Amino acid sequence: MDIMEFISKIKYLRVICLFVTYIVLYWIRAMLNYYFFERMGILMKKKFAFTSLITFLIAMLVAVPVFAATGSTSFNLVAGGKQSLKQALQVNSGGSVTVSVNGLSNGSTIRVVVYNIISGNELSATFTQNNQSRTFTNLRTGEYNIRIENIDSSPVSGSIGFNWTGSWGNWIE
Repeated sequence: MDIMEFISKIKYLRVICLFVTYIVLYWIRAMLNYYFFERMGILMKKKFAFTSLITFLIAMLVAVPVFAATGSTSFNLVAGGKQSLKQALQVNSGGSVTVSVNGLSNGSTIRVVVYNIISGNELSATFTQNNQSRTFTNLRTGEYNIRIENIDSSPVSGSIGFNWTGSWGNWIE
């Protein structure tokens, strides 16, 4: 098993960790109810609201990094200009990357390229309007990046949103 296969299997470990975290938080909530609130004589409604809020906040701190697989970036490119992300997308085996374009000027054309950083394999799509999207499927495990290319003879600006099956990868220099 190489390192990329190991990383793709680690996602199951993260889900198990999230479940264990929830059980621990439930136990902490029960202990808070008994030791703090019961002894202090605080009303039941306040007790439930406070412990629910604490449980929710801690769960979100754990859950958001586990399932973070979405991002966006804006671009302002001169004719023939290119822009890439600063952080790689770690894609799971058989995964996908979906890219959508917003704020593109009428008549402008950009190419969005999803490429594997190690192998250099590229998949591209051309966008000519707002609110278009494209999904690249059946990707191999690895770190991918997204490059936006202006193929027009005039400057173009807008933004792209993207999501993928995996997590954030390494920073790109």
